[in-house]
Amino acid sequence: MNENKVLSSYFNQRQKTSAEIISEAKASVRLKESNEVKFMRPLSTKRPFTPRQKERYYSYDKSFSASIDGGGDKCRPLSGIKLEPLAERQKSGGGSKDSSTLNSKLPCISSSSSSSSSIRQQFRLQLVKEDDQESLYDMCQSLKNSQSESQHLKVFKCIQKKILGESISQRDVSVILELLESRPELIIMILHILLSKINEENNKSKSSSRLQIFKTAFQLSKKDDNDGLFVEKEDFLQQFLTAMGLGDPIEEPQALIYGYGTIKFLSMNSVILNILEKHGFVDLLVLHLKIIAKFLKESSELTDDNIQHALFQMTASLRNALNSASGRNKLKAVNGLPELEIILKYCIDDPDVVCNLSRIFSVMSADDEVCDAFLESRSLVTVTLETLFKYSNKSEVVVRLAYSLGKYS
Repeated sequence: MNENKVLSSYFNQRQKTSAEIISEAKASVRLKESNEVKFMRPLSTKRPFTPRQKERYYSYDKSFSASIDGGGDKCRPLSGIKLEPLAERQKSGGGSKDSSTLNSKLPCISSSSSSSSSIRQQFRLQLVKEDDQESLYDMCQSLKNSQSESQHLKVFKCIQKKILGESISQRDVSVILELLESRPELIIMILHILLSKINEENNKSKSSSRLQIFKTAFQLSKKDDNDGLFVEKEDFLQQFLTAMGLGDPIEEPQALIYGYGTIKFLSMNSVILNILEKHGFVDLLVLHLKIIAKFLKESSELTDDNIQHALFQMTASLRNALNSASGRNKLKAVNGLPELEIILKYCIDDPDVVCNLSRIFSVMSADDEVCDAFLESRSLVTVTLETLFKYSNKSEVVVRLAYSLGKYS
């Protein structure tokens, strides 16, 4: 009986797991090494992980920028253009004017006689009517409760005819796009026509048209539910990049703020990112980066806030492009490191741009050739260290720059 009890207690004894055995062996080795001569061992490092945001934001959290500048006023604006009503002023009636001049003026609309909404309604009804006396306004309104593809096609062909025939104004197009807000697939088709027309004319002066198109595309790209529409319209993405190439980041940064913002959101989708790369997405970003870097080098300062806002969206787009190996190889091939150094130097007071650049450096530091190029540039090392000290209380920047410097060295 006693013999069975002894055997039972022996066989029921818990066996050590492999992990426990390995841990004990490591502890034994460390104990042995501690009694010997001390020596330095290289630490294994891992690139900082950037959590993927499920929602798409125009800019970073205000707390990041506000904590640097001491207030939230320096944060990114929600729009590149801000419209404000003019203050009402009373004119003196002392001067005399010719009666013909007075008669040629349009009648003033009294604020009491008609509200702003009724004025807008009147403008919409002034859209050119079709042969069947059905206005574009009525046709667009009818789509709100209609799922008929034939009705969609009818409206699209009508708008296409007017755009190509130049019988519709840019203001009318704005109203139509607003009316079709609930039909993103139709909006993309209309934008495609507008882009094709601008690109065929190779017109670099139509900045107002580009602003309207980019701003509308930006609103669509903010919703990832619309990604499938952009995937289906690869020709639209190609035309969009072509139109961005016709834009000048120095002369018309307001339009390109929305252009960069659009591809920033779209490039968060890996399928769309591959399409964009196929059509020269990275080449375009680097080209505009070189244009701005040259401008900064010649002017020695950045006084236009819109260029700075455009840089924020551009660097965020470039960071997304580096998620693929082809994007990293392209940036390395065109040698974009000197331009990134200039941007960092002149935008060191912009925490959002600095954060984007720190992420770019962190990703590119995994490449040995980039590390060699970094070490050859003494000025780049200097400005990186200066940035590290300036943002020493910001872990988002410190972790990435410190990791990059460790890899470079």
